[in-house]
Amino acid sequence: MIYTFSFDTNFLNQFKNDLKVNEATLIYQFINNNFIQRQNFYLKTNEKRKKFFSINTNGGNGPLLKTLLSKLSKKYKNFPKKLKKTDFIFSNLKDQKANIKLFSHKDILNNHINIEEDLEENYKPFWQQSNKLSEQANKRSLARNLERVVDHSDEVFLVDRHVPRAMCKCKSSIKKFGDDRRAKAYLNSLEYFSSILKNKESKNRFFCGLLNTELNGFNNEGLNIESILKEAFLTFKDIGLFVHLFTKYEAYEKLHERLIIGLIKDEFFVMLRTEKGLDILDENYNLNKVKKKFDFVREEIAYDDWQDWNETIRYRKPEIEFFI
Repeated sequence: MIYTFSFDTNFLNQFKNDLKVNEATLIYQFINNNFIQRQNFYLKTNEKRKKFFSINTNGGNGPLLKTLLSKLSKKYKNFPKKLKKTDFIFSNLKDQKANIKLFSHKDILNNHINIEEDLEENYKPFWQQSNKLSEQANKRSLARNLERVVDHSDEVFLVDRHVPRAMCKCKSSIKKFGDDRRAKAYLNSLEYFSSILKNKESKNRFFCGLLNTELNGFNNEGLNIESILKEAFLTFKDIGLFVHLFTKYEAYEKLHERLIIGLIKDEFFVMLRTEKGLDILDENYNLNKVKKKFDFVREEIAYDDWQDWNETIRYRKPEIEFFI
């Protein structure tokens, strides 16, 4: 769902100095169309940003290289140090590590159509359950895709306003989470997310909500909402999780979107959305059949949503807040 690409200096220098104009143009178009224009692909550099983008563009195909670097600058992300490797590398050297796809000038010139087809088929900006895979294979596939968000971020937000209502309704009537299908589904899903976040060196937060009328109703029943939520989120005790519950209407309305958000150095990085909620597993620990898809939110749309988030939620005081 999220992928990175890098360049060796030799690739860019030889692009400028050694290629014919038509060859350089084809390679430029290939990189632009298949990496720069892909919303879920990002540039990772092995050196500081300033050094990477200060490469000499004088002579030869320098003007085209300058244009390429300008476009690449918009794809650059200052990924956390824990991210050690990239998914693709543009290089004319063949001594690269395994599990990294390498593209040389020759590869692109001779095989660009097949490469483009592979990228289109296997590196999509969404995850969806596949009828061709088993239950376990689908769960592993989703976990791998969500882990990529965590691996590329140093802070992760999980957003689903419905968790407190489901848990409190359960305690109000049935008493035990395990005896209520909706509560059990959320417990299983939270356990699944905690396994994804484990050992990922990220700061983790869960945002949820209740309307004031619901909050007052549960309080009048004698329910201790904070204690109920601490029990529900106990699966995160070895990982660390901040839980934030909001009751003001403006924040509650914004929390209707079920999201996973990644941040880098306190700045927005990526947003995934699922329309049906984060209770992606059912009470039997199987994938919920009506919750089949996670979509990557296009950056321009995500930034607008993020600005609203900052105003209505992120910098507002929650009704209940604690750390597991």
